[in-house]
Amino acid sequence: MSVVVQPSARERFTPRELVDAYEDFLRGEPQYVDAESGLRASAYCFSTGVLLVYEDPEEGVVVLASPQGAEGFSDVGLPLYGVLRTSL
Repeated sequence: MSVVVQPSARERFTPRELVDAYEDFLRGEPQYVDAESGLRASAYCFSTGVLLVYEDPEEGVVVLASPQGAEGFSDVGLPLYGVLRTSL
């Protein structure tokens, strides 16, 4: 499986935070699963912001991104409620 770290996430989070969130995402159950599309996602709250980790089943890739405001979440079709996890 491939991993993509978007520039927004690289700029905002430390390498350790990115690795911790990625490993937790792979180990655990995602906080959000869309039954129709198969999209799986979790969000992690760190002191510098929210890191969104999601798996795109069509592309076979895990993406780490830092949405800039609420509109960033809607870009991947995620609701804002019930998705956030506290920092690791």
